[in-house]
Amino acid sequence: MKVQPGASRTAVVGVELDFLKVRLAATPIDGKANKALIEVLAQKLDVPKSSVRICSGLSSRRKVISVEHCNERRFRDFLSILGAASFESGSGSPSHRQGGAVRKGLPDAR
Repeated sequence: MKVQPGASRTAVVGVELDFLKVRLAATPIDGKANKALIEVLAQKLDVPKSSVRICSGLSSRRKVISVEHCNERRFRDFLSILGAASFESGSGSPSHRQGGAVRKGLPDAR
């Protein structure tokens, strides 16, 4: 996932290269942008905030995210709205792509 903190508004804007791109109005100071990222993803995927975790990249614009309790159909709908069909793996599951774009339900930032 690629994050742009300090944007004019918060929005999931689509796919850039192999990354889901999110703009955040929150600044990266004191973890505010990370908190905002968790909130926006939880809202968009209709899961509790406690189900969204930043696995790596806490101080980076590129992050690896883990989402639990996300219905596969909801996740696929979320990606299709963004035009992110390329994130789907050949196995039929969006959570196991080898080499990088998706792991545990959300795009990976390599």
